[in-house]
Amino acid sequence: MPYTYKQTFNLIFNQPLNKPNTIDEMSELSNIPINILDEVKERGEGAYSSNLSSVRLKGSYKKDSDKRKGASKRLSMENWSVARQYAFIVKSMIGMEQSKKKQDEDLYDKIKDKVRKIKI
Repeated sequence: MPYTYKQTFNLIFNQPLNKPNTIDEMSELSNIPINILDEVKERGEGAYSSNLSSVRLKGSYKKDSDKRKGASKRLSMENWSVARQYAFIVKSMIGMEQSKKKQDEDLYDKIKDKVRKIKI
């Protein structure tokens, strides 16, 4: 099974795969300002509310557009929005240009010269 963005983040920073990180830790490690990560989280919450069918299922993390599978079968808004933060950080570190899905590219443009870069 491929790694989640959280697990990839933790691999990059030599942490246990499933270690949760506070926004302060994510900001310090990645060099992305907290206010940018807050904006990513707010956008994730908005996406959760407006497009529940795109939210991954609990456990499998698979996308399932079946609208009969409501919020109780899907990741919580908090989980979804934090996952979007991890995705933003990892994509920013490898270069958003490399990413297939370029969510929050306008925010990336604000920090691309400050974020820690890695090669994978």
